[in-house]
Parts: sequence; C-alpha cells; structure tokens
Amino acid sequence: MVYVLFGIYVKMDLNEALISTALCAGIYEELTSVQKEYEFRCGVIDEPERFNVGEMNGRALFLQYCASCHNNTMLLDMTGPALAGVRGRWVEYEGAIYKWIRNSEKLAKEGNPRAKMMIEWSEESMPIFENLDSVQIEQILAYIEAK
Repeated sequence: MVYVLFGIYVKMDLNEALISTALCAGIYEELTSVQKEYEFRCGVIDEPERFNVGEMNGRALFLQYCASCHNNTMLLDMTGPALAGVRGRWVEYEGAIYKWIRNSEKLAKEGNPRAKMMIEWSEESMPIFENLDSVQIEQILAYIEAK
C-alpha cells in the first residue's frame, strides 16, 4: 500500500493506481500513472511511515479552509488570530474548540466565555465550517501543533 495526495492522503494499491488529476499544494498536475515516486509529498510515497498522515491531511485542510484568514506560521495575527497554542487556550472548555471551528457565532450565542471574547477580537466573523467532522478538525489541530 502507498499513500497518494489528492488534496488528502489515501491508501491505494500501486498496481491498480491510475490517476487523471492529482491535487498537490494547490497545483493540479496531470499524471498518467503512479509508477514513479515523487519527492514532494505528492503522488506515490514509498515509505508512508515516515509521514504523519493526519498532519499531512491537516495541512491540506488548513490550506483549504484556514489559510485565507490565519497566518501559516501560526505565530502572527492576520484577519484571524495566530494559532500557535490554540488548543491550550480552549482547554478549560472541553470540546468547545470543535464547536468553535464549526460555528463560532453559535457557540458565542450559547454563552461560551472564550467564544464571546474571540467574537469581540475581530470585526470579521469566522466562516461556518459545519461540514468538517471531528477527525478533520483533529487533523487541522495536529498540523497547527506540528508547525
């Protein structure tokens, strides 16, 4: 089994793999087969154990959903706040960070003190991401922590 990046990593049998279009770091690259290896975590990876697949999926998800508002260094504010240490800032509100990511306004209206404080931090509202499941959110958080 190998891992292939289609915006996220998936397992697939090398002999059965035929890819028409693969998404790699926001760039479409036409591939006719996966019979060769790619160095930049795109296409076939012959040593998948070297990579934390959750973090790599988290990176793809971060780029898709978060990077337009949050600095990818995780250290500087942009439209959204710096994300370094974000999980620790939510630790006293068990599970609330998942609710915040899915729908920040709703969590603030429910009275969560951290959510109310963050709503006041910026005039811009965080987009609603109710389509993200807990695994995807965990992968995004893992990527943030690894940065």
